[in-house]
Amino acid sequence: MLLNREDIDEQKWNTFVEHSPQGYIYHYTWYLDTVCPNWKAIIVKNSQEWLAIMPLNIKKKWGISYILQPPLTQFLGILFKPQDSKMEKSLSNKKDWVNEIIDHIPKKIKLFNYNFSPHFDYAFPFYWHKYQLFTRYNYELDLTQGLPNLMENLHTKTRYYIKKHQKQQDITIESSSDIEVFIELQKKANRSFVNSYLLDTVRNLYQKAYLQNKTTILLAKSQDKILTGTIFMKDKKSWINLYVSLKNSQDSNKGTTEILLWKAIQMAIESGAIRFDFEGSMIEGVERFYRKFGGRPIPYLNIQKNAIPLLTWIKK
Repeated sequence: MLLNREDIDEQKWNTFVEHSPQGYIYHYTWYLDTVCPNWKAIIVKNSQEWLAIMPLNIKKKWGISYILQPPLTQFLGILFKPQDSKMEKSLSNKKDWVNEIIDHIPKKIKLFNYNFSPHFDYAFPFYWHKYQLFTRYNYELDLTQGLPNLMENLHTKTRYYIKKHQKQQDITIESSSDIEVFIELQKKANRSFVNSYLLDTVRNLYQKAYLQNKTTILLAKSQDKILTGTIFMKDKKSWINLYVSLKNSQDSNKGTTEILLWKAIQMAIESGAIRFDFEGSMIEGVERFYRKFGGRPIPYLNIQKNAIPLLTWIKK
C-alpha cells in the first residue's frame, strides 16, 4: 500500500530499517524528513508483519510528477525483511514483494531514478516492467584488516603525503560540532556559486544526526587557518564520507584531504566500525582519488524509467 508520511508508524519503520540487509542511515525517518519532506512510502505486509518497504520522494514540476534521488542520499530503493528460508523460496518472496511495490508506484509518475542499496539482490521485475538498470560503483574500505595493512595498501603518493604531514605536524585534524564553521568554509571556498538550499539541508541534517551521535565533522587546519573539512555519518558499523568541503583557495599544501581522510579512517576503527564508505563517484578524477586509499569498488544498481522520451532530467 502507498502511505503518506503522517500515516507511517515511525518506530516500526525505523526498526525495519535497522534489521533490513538493505538498510542504510539514509532510510531512517529523521533522515528522510530532512532530505525529502512529505515523502511517501510503499509498504508490503501480511497480517503479521512488514515484508518490504520503499520510500518515495515524489515531486511535481511543470505538471510532471517524478521520483528522483534526494540530495545527500546515496541509496534509497527497496528494503526487504531478513529471511532464513531456502534460496529459491527467499527469491520467490522477493519477486512477489518487488512486483507489488512496482504495482503501487503511482501511474502519474513520468520519471523514476533511484540508486538501490548494494545489498538489493532481486531487480528482475523492474527489468520485466521496462525499467532500465545501470550498474554503478561506490568505494568501500574494509577496516577489519587493521591499520598497518591499510597503510601498506595506500597508493605510494598518498602514503607519502600522510607520513610527511605526520612528521612535520604542519597540518592538524580537529573534530568540531559547529556546523556553521563548516557552512562558512564551504561558502568561502565556492564564492562563485552557493547552493543555499543544499547548505540549509546540510545544516538541518547535521543537527538531527548530532542529537543521535550519528555524525562527526573533521576540519584540517594549518596555523589556525581552516583548509578543508568533511562531514561523516555513522551508520551501524560504517563511517560514511557524506559531504566534503571544497579546499580553501589559499591552501598550498598537497595532501590535505588525504591526511584528513586517514584520520577519519583511524577514528572509525577506534569506534568499532568495520567499513569506511567513501561515497565514491563515477567521475574519473574522483574515482582515481578514492582508489588510492586501497578500497574496493562496490557495485550497486541505478534503476530508471522515463515515460517522456524528450525529458532527460528535471532540476529540483
